[in-house]
Amino acid sequence: MKTRITALFTALVLTLVLLLTPGQVFAANEFRTNKNYNSFYINNSPWEGGAQYGWIKLDADYYVPYNCLMDLEKLTIIDDVRSGLLRYIRDKRYLAFDTMTKEFVYTSDGSGVFMRTYLLHDGVLRVPAKYVAEFFGYRFDTYTAADGREAIRIGDSTAAPFLEVIGKYQPDLMPESERPVVTEPVVPVKPVEVIGERTIYLTFDDAPNEYTGEILDILNNAGIKATFFLRGDRVDKYPEEVRRMIAGGHSIGMQSMTGNAEAFQKDFSVFMDELKIESALLRGMFRTSTRIIRAPDGSSSDRLFIDEERGKQLDDAGYVVWDWNVFSADLTARRASNVSDAVIAGIKRYDIPVIRMHSCKRAIEALPAIIEYIKSNRDFKTAAITPAAANISFVGIKFN
Repeated sequence: MKTRITALFTALVLTLVLLLTPGQVFAANEFRTNKNYNSFYINNSPWEGGAQYGWIKLDADYYVPYNCLMDLEKLTIIDDVRSGLLRYIRDKRYLAFDTMTKEFVYTSDGSGVFMRTYLLHDGVLRVPAKYVAEFFGYRFDTYTAADGREAIRIGDSTAAPFLEVIGKYQPDLMPESERPVVTEPVVPVKPVEVIGERTIYLTFDDAPNEYTGEILDILNNAGIKATFFLRGDRVDKYPEEVRRMIAGGHSIGMQSMTGNAEAFQKDFSVFMDELKIESALLRGMFRTSTRIIRAPDGSSSDRLFIDEERGKQLDDAGYVVWDWNVFSADLTARRASNVSDAVIAGIKRYDIPVIRMHSCKRAIEALPAIIEYIKSNRDFKTAAITPAAANISFVGIKFN
């Protein structure tokens, strides 16, 4: 009887694991993991997250955590929760991994490739390293020691020869005859170059609403400037919040009257007309105007795509499109710390971070930690967007 109960319990546990574990489940002998910090390099140094999340090797392919590529030249990463697409963008080339099917990737040449796009292991999203690196013209290097230990590296044009990097950080992988000679470091004569001030753009979609007033309180108390993209159909319900934005030195942009991206996709003239209506509303109620706009969900989403022809219509009308390069996930994150961690990582990644948040409860909870980080660095400053600033735009770049 006891044996039967034990067997039933074991079967139940295995069933629950299969039902509750996200992603694919693999037998222990199907993949090899390596969490050695020094076995995974980005450019000329070990990846800082390698101590906790290493690579996985499966069928001769190496899968790496998706965010480890953030430090590569000119590469933008967007994790679109709504569409389920993980997007990598470099210039006009992009890859869009379908994280719903797990076995499909869209490419910028309009084709789709059936392949195992990622693995979920310990809850970490991973992508095939060699495929991504070679698609965007980066280098992918591997090194195997005599005892079978392996090191991998993804690098851009700044990457030194891989053997030099291994010799610096992990010489024990190399035969003694090939190990570099250790010498005393030379003290540089020239002073370290000061990078200088960096501008950070905090932006909030879907304002004004019941959360906007508290967001303004936090920003104004901290002396932080931001940009609010307004829904026209909410302006007359929360006029005081809009007045506070203007009086507080924040910028305002337009998102349309209704935010109905599907209708705009079917007939783009509806979007253009709503921008005209919203512009007239702002002039009539607040005696102000703006040329800054952001489409609902941005210029390239599963609901709306602004191609180059549509972008020209906006440009001819005098509008300046602003998308973003830092996605906060504040509408879907379970904890405020998830939001602040995502934003801080984006600030570290980009020279000019454009952060997309929403006028929502989770943004209120996450803002204090974000502001504390910004103010802790004297080289950071926040600014409200102006039409003259260099914008981040995905007009003409189709992700799916």
